[in-house]
Amino acid sequence: MMNKPARVLLIIFVALSACSKKQTIPESAVMARIGDRVITTNEFIERAEYTIRPPYLKQDLYITKKEILNSLIAEKLLAMDGGDSTELAKSERFNLFVRGRKEQAMRQLFFQKNMYDKVKPDKKEYDSVYNLAGRTYNIEFASVDDKDFSAYIEDQIVNKKRDLADVVLEKTGADSMPTRQVKFNMQEIDKVRSALYEQPVEKDQTIGPLHLADQDLYLKVLGWRDKVALSPQDIQNRWHDVKQHVTFKHAGEIYNKHVSKLMKGKRVDFDRDTFIALVNILGPVYFPDASKQQADVQRNMWGKVGAEEQIPDSLKQRLQAIEDRPLLKFDGKTWTVNDLGHEMALHPLQFRQKKYPKKQFANQLKLAVVDIIRDKYITQEAYDQGLDQLPIIRTKEQMWRDAYLAGYKRDEILAKAGVLENFEKDYMHILETTMNPVIDSLQAKYSDVIEINTDALEKVELTRTDMFVMYMNQPYPIVVPSFPVLTTDPWLDYGKKLAAE
Repeated sequence: MMNKPARVLLIIFVALSACSKKQTIPESAVMARIGDRVITTNEFIERAEYTIRPPYLKQDLYITKKEILNSLIAEKLLAMDGGDSTELAKSERFNLFVRGRKEQAMRQLFFQKNMYDKVKPDKKEYDSVYNLAGRTYNIEFASVDDKDFSAYIEDQIVNKKRDLADVVLEKTGADSMPTRQVKFNMQEIDKVRSALYEQPVEKDQTIGPLHLADQDLYLKVLGWRDKVALSPQDIQNRWHDVKQHVTFKHAGEIYNKHVSKLMKGKRVDFDRDTFIALVNILGPVYFPDASKQQADVQRNMWGKVGAEEQIPDSLKQRLQAIEDRPLLKFDGKTWTVNDLGHEMALHPLQFRQKKYPKKQFANQLKLAVVDIIRDKYITQEAYDQGLDQLPIIRTKEQMWRDAYLAGYKRDEILAKAGVLENFEKDYMHILETTMNPVIDSLQAKYSDVIEINTDALEKVELTRTDMFVMYMNQPYPIVVPSFPVLTTDPWLDYGKKLAAE
């Protein structure tokens, strides 16, 4: 039941670490306070940088930063002003979605506090990896999901001293081997990075098998080029990447031992007939492009959240026909198909492999369900440690809730004005004529409970580069909600100045 813990962006860990040591957010970390809600400086940066801003907010000018902050404050104001009375706010599935977002943040913080922070630095190990981290490798590779074939490849390479390509091409009939480049700071499988950068390798060396979740991977080193870090910034960045890799590696080892102990003696027994029925329904939807279907289907399978489209009626009807059938037994409890749907609303299915043969879908589905169960135990431990009460968790939960409520309210306002259908193609005009007056009135209405840290706003530096940042190996991969397109107002002519500590 073990699975490698998700690699989480280091900036998130830094934010979690800084806030988890205090039960209140220091005023110096607050960009704006709107009633009982806050926008931290870190949240301001993430919302501005980790998703794509609209074209009118691309500049790194002070007036642009004011427009961005006004948009984030407008999001809070729309959510505060009647957001909780909307149909969305009353939706069970929406509230499960928000809770799922909170619980994912709790598991990330649990990993950071109980695994990541427990790793003791080893300078010799850092130095060893640093000396190789400038390499860009050219490799041939073979990904094998057949254990007998993998054993044959291993025997031919180790005992018969044959070349990897000769063995694979002979058996598969392919014309050539797949190749690729590998850099240390790429989003690589940890075992690949460890194999290439944690010990010296030689040209034409074959590495493997590297045992992954459901396949064996073989690598042949065709060669490499070295890039020496010369500038102080390049050296600092490389040390950062090396320390992060080594720390995550050892934190993952601690995590796997913890999960192994946690799940020892526990087993999941699937009802064969119900599981086969579920596979037959979900297989055509999730396969072959599992990542796309995760975005399009998982969130919608058990209910509509926001403006997302419903799944096809034919699929929904087939799911409803088996929703009361027992699917699995675990720890003395029976889950029906409907119970799984409830759990997926909290924790969308996340497949351990992004690409796999069609014949492996059933097994991948089983592993994804097992990972949901595993994460329920981790989540409970996070609750037991009181992580749900920490400010960083509460503000992240509020961020996701407010973002959806504000978007829902905006669409209600635009629909009432008869301009919702034209919003995407004429959003600047509609913002100026329809939304700006609404936001201006809310700024005046709530001005007495708004405080803004203009000193912090002035110090923030933003890039002009479009980025869309995602977590690796997380049920909710998107780091922050879409940027709120709510107003073009550049003036902070409301509220009062927040006196930072």
